[in-house]
Parts: sequence; structure tokens; C-alpha cells
Amino acid sequence: MEWKDLDKDSLVERISKESQKEKTEIEKRVHEKKEKFAGLLTDQGAAFMVAKELGLEIGAEKTTLHRLTPGMHGVSIEGKIVHVFPPKKFDKNGKSGVLQNIVIGDDTEQTRLTIWNEHVKQFEEQRIERNDFIELKNCSVSSFNEKKQLSLGFNGTIRVLKKNPGEKKLLAGLSAGQNSVDVECTLERVFEEKTFTNARGEGKLLAFLVKDDSLIMRAVAWNEAINEIKKASVGSKLKIEGAYTKQSLNGVELNLGNTARVIVEPLA
Repeated sequence: MEWKDLDKDSLVERISKESQKEKTEIEKRVHEKKEKFAGLLTDQGAAFMVAKELGLEIGAEKTTLHRLTPGMHGVSIEGKIVHVFPPKKFDKNGKSGVLQNIVIGDDTEQTRLTIWNEHVKQFEEQRIERNDFIELKNCSVSSFNEKKQLSLGFNGTIRVLKKNPGEKKLLAGLSAGQNSVDVECTLERVFEEKTFTNARGEGKLLAFLVKDDSLIMRAVAWNEAINEIKKASVGSKLKIEGAYTKQSLNGVELNLGNTARVIVEPLA
């Protein structure tokens, strides 16, 4: 039977047998892994981590998104980045960290992927963008609101197979009412952050100017998207994904909502 098909008790028994260590020691290690990650790790996921630490080859099944079913573990997937949501900090059971949601797709369908902590850092360091093709190893499959979703395990890997950036629009070519806009630009100026109150409660905004070879344009980051702009300095090169446009008093304005992402190129 494949590793991915085993329940927690069967995994412990197999790890004990192949590593020649007592079952009590394996069970202790699995429990410690679950405690360390404050409930973010399943029994199977913790067992997979222990197996890998002991040098066991657990294997990974490569499949398509359409064939995924909740409960699968040790899955390998290749797909294209459809959309990247900005990272979010979390606190759970006394543990804090960061997670990031990503939509990936292949020839069969699209699925949401969640990565955590060190993988979020690796994702940023690899400068993975929308339309890039990636390979994921050791994913697990769950269900939320009756929809399948992938999670990259703590023992998983993420790797770029092919850089394939989509068409980036010039600022001068933007018009009001566009969604899911990708642009490459330079941060020209940042204004003072402001707070506001409306029917949905209190929020904040940060206006700034960006430019490319065609135009200087006003942009506004809303709420959590402000954190992305604060990572940059005036003169930084920005790749903005998933923005939208609207008409303002001074012309077309670029807006960064809760689905926008900013990749900041380091200053030379």
C-alpha cells in the first residue's frame, strides 16, 4: 500500500519497521510535531515529517488537480499560477505565523493552495509571479465549503519549472473599470496614510504615485495592501498583480484591494 493511503496508526507502524525504532518513540515524535505546529499539522502530515527526518523515502504521487480528493497526502502537482493573494499573519493556539493563498491551475481545473511560514518566504525569494509554472511536492488535500483545497506540508517543496509572465500593461493604456490588472512601474512618491469610516467599519488607505515610460499615475492601497507598499522605497521597481482601476477627479486611478499583490525589486 502507498504511504499516502495509510492512516496515522499504519504510518507509525511502517515508520517504526523501516527505521528500526520503537513505535513509542515514533508516536512521541509525531505528537511533538503536532504540538510544535499548534494544530496546523494533521496526524498524517506529522508522520510524514518524522519519516522524512529519519531518512525514509515516502514517495509522492504526481496527479492532476481534477483527480484530487480530500484526504490525499504526499501528492505532487504541476500547475500554473493563476492568482496570488498577499500574505496574512495569523495567531492560533498561542502560535503566530504567516500564510498565503494561491490559485493554481492545470488543464483540468483550478484549485486554491495554502502555503505557510517558511514556504511563504521561499515563494517570495523565488520571485514567483502570476502565469509561472511550478511544481509542488508533498501536498495534502482537504475540503472547505465543499471545495477542494491544497496545503503544502511543512516537509513539502515548491519549485519554479518555467517563468512565463503574462502581458504587463502600460499605465497609459489603462482605462477605468478594469479588474485583475498587472503592471510594472516605479514608486515615485508616497503620501500620508489616512483612516476612514464607512458602513462596513473603519479602514485605512495610502495614496502614492507610480510611473513607467508612458505616464505618472495616482494609486491607492487599501487596508492590508498598504503593508505591501510600505515594503518599498521611493525609486523601487514594483510588479503589481491583481489591481483594479477606477475613474477619479484627476483621471484613471490604480487601486490595490485585498486581492492585490506587490513584488518589490530590491534597489541596486
